Amino acid sequence: MNPSFSKEAVFIEQLLVGASQMIPGISAKQDFAVVTKEDHTPVTDIDHKVEAYFRTELAREFPADTILGEEEGGEISPHGRSWVFDPLDGTRNFVRRIPHVASGIVFLSKGKPVASGVYLVDEKRVLIAQRGGGVWTRPLSQKNWEHVVLPRPDERLAIVNFTRGRTLGQSKLVLRALDALLPYTFTVRTFGSSLESFAYFVLGRTDLMLCCHTTLWDELPGQLLALEAGAIMKSITDQKNEATINFYVHRGFADQIDTVIKELK
Repeated sequence: MNPSFSKEAVFIEQLLVGASQMIPGISAKQDFAVVTKEDHTPVTDIDHKVEAYFRTELAREFPADTILGEEEGGEISPHGRSWVFDPLDGTRNFVRRIPHVASGIVFLSKGKPVASGVYLVDEKRVLIAQRGGGVWTRPLSQKNWEHVVLPRPDERLAIVNFTRGRTLGQSKLVLRALDALLPYTFTVRTFGSSLESFAYFVLGRTDLMLCCHTTLWDELPGQLLALEAGAIMKSITDQKNEATINFYVHRGFADQIDTVIKELK
């Protein structure tokens, strides 16, 4: 069974397949240059190479669309067409040879995600979502696609997956949320890559995705994957610490998340 992708979804897949040729696996014996950015996070020449590739191809195929990328910035259009991407998510893992690295891109129309994709580097697997069309995945070694439907967790969440905030206030809210989730949870883990974390959630390897971020490229590509796979999103905002958490979970677990949110308020 193969999906009927829109032009934008097809192009996202093509971009991610192209990126797969540029991003070496963690075990690959390939050197790369690393520098530290002003926010104290690392960036490699691979990040810049993939971002340049995305920008060149998007400018060629959709010259009128706006672009926002992690390394070179840009903007999105609230009334038009835009593309947001993270060329290499999990750069700290990549530098330290930890196998949790991904690349992701999302197409937005009037500010809303319409199509997105995530490439899992060490699995060599791509996931594509489009609004109203579900989520599809395939290893790059295969041509046929598999339709992805979010599995329902058991009475307790086997594994809760989270991303820590970028500020102290955000991190404090994450810790409060994890504490409130403990009665419903067996194990809590973080992988160091937001996009890979979303992919793991959609593929049923974790049972809840807790996301606290301030950057669009960290969340939007994975958000569409989660929602199109059948998840619901619940949110809570801490005005004092200027922090928002989004919970992504199967619909069958909504009542428990509502209880957690009430405890956090």
